[in-house]
Amino acid sequence: MFNEHNTPAPTFNQKCYELHGIVYLPHYSMPSRFVSPGMRLKDLTAEETISKTYSESELRENGAKMITLPLWHRPSIDLKVVK
Repeated sequence: MFNEHNTPAPTFNQKCYELHGIVYLPHYSMPSRFVSPGMRLKDLTAEETISKTYSESELRENGAKMITLPLWHRPSIDLKVVK
């Protein structure tokens, strides 16, 4: 992502999870939920979204390892920077 000055947008190390080679990223507007790649969440109700996303405890219970990845800041949520 680039801004009007054609410079890269800043990234911040954020908590993600990896399970069997699949990376689960924090949901765009629900930082306590994680999504798998290609997960279609458009036009879902809140209940449907919760059922198609994963909590940290669900991922850890299934053997996922926490990793950090440099992701773009999303102003819609308060992201906690992981150092």
